[in-house]
Amino acid sequence: MTVCMIQPSLSLDRTQIIKPKESANRVDCYRLISTEIGEGTYSSVNLFQWAKECSSPPDLFAVKSISIMSLRSSQIPVYGPNGLVDVFSGRFQVDREIDILEKLSTSNSVHIISIHELLIEEDTIHIVYPYRGFPIMIYTDCVCAYSACSDGRVEKFKVIEATKSDPIHVFSIEDATICMRQLLSAVEVVHAHGVCHKDIKPENVLIKVPLRRWWSRSLPNPPSDFHNCSEPSNIHVTLCDFNTAEFTQDGGKIYDAQGTVLFSPPEVFDRAFTEEQSIDASARDMWSVGMVGFAMLCGALPIAGKSPIEIQLELIGMIQDQPNGNLCLPSDWESIPTTAPLKSTIESMLSIDPLSRPSATKALDSLK
Repeated sequence: MTVCMIQPSLSLDRTQIIKPKESANRVDCYRLISTEIGEGTYSSVNLFQWAKECSSPPDLFAVKSISIMSLRSSQIPVYGPNGLVDVFSGRFQVDREIDILEKLSTSNSVHIISIHELLIEEDTIHIVYPYRGFPIMIYTDCVCAYSACSDGRVEKFKVIEATKSDPIHVFSIEDATICMRQLLSAVEVVHAHGVCHKDIKPENVLIKVPLRRWWSRSLPNPPSDFHNCSEPSNIHVTLCDFNTAEFTQDGGKIYDAQGTVLFSPPEVFDRAFTEEQSIDASARDMWSVGMVGFAMLCGALPIAGKSPIEIQLELIGMIQDQPNGNLCLPSDWESIPTTAPLKSTIESMLSIDPLSRPSATKALDSLK
């Protein structure tokens, strides 16, 4: 099979059409080793191994495969200070994601996902990323979560059958602080380049640590060096999935509510999205970072267990009742030592007033 490689700066409209792949287990020189390590609205993410002999040990890659047919049929609204600007096909969103990642790559940040190459088939776009681990925490129906406030598994997140002998990593305050430093350093770069991620959540924060400290049930028999990493801390965090990210307007503003409800700040649901009622892009992301930090330390979310509309109404009520306060945190939060700088930093990011939230740079400074 012949596959063309395209530089990220090229528009996908200029892509050459190639022959479909001959095997479901191969994409060009990559060999499939695990399916569905992630999924999106019109895409799937599978784990591949570099199949050529020149790589020893074989490199691992996360390959995001996107259906071109689905892209054509999907509709992506784009908003500005005067409301709806236009409606584009899903192809626009993929082009924008590639443009954003290309711009961010100039920073050489090791904590932001990068594109290795693009492979285009007749009906599929494959975005190949270097493998950067699995989500820092997942709260879906198939895995366990990890918490600094528990000496074992977090039952409210664990919804699969697993024996007590199963290896499980529990975040210490120190581990969580390292993770947050690295995440904040990535967000600092994102904001410095005039980009708003809009969907920072545990699934989009990847972690890679030595196998002896972390075990993924996504791969039953991983290679011995599967989670090796070279950093002295032995923890490496990467911010990924810029599918909903966008370049900010008017000096750092955005005008839509796109993102995951559980990790979206109150103001997202209390705006008419006009020039006078825009959203501060930096503050929007910082709330999400705070929610990720809370989840790492408590193994749960402070407003989980409700429907999306119930969560939106509760957040709107917070703006009306305590506009200058912080998100009301459950009792689990009290068990975290008050001496931990991470605790006060997370609390500051969960301020109801977006103007009171720290920038990524300021939050990072508080953890040094």
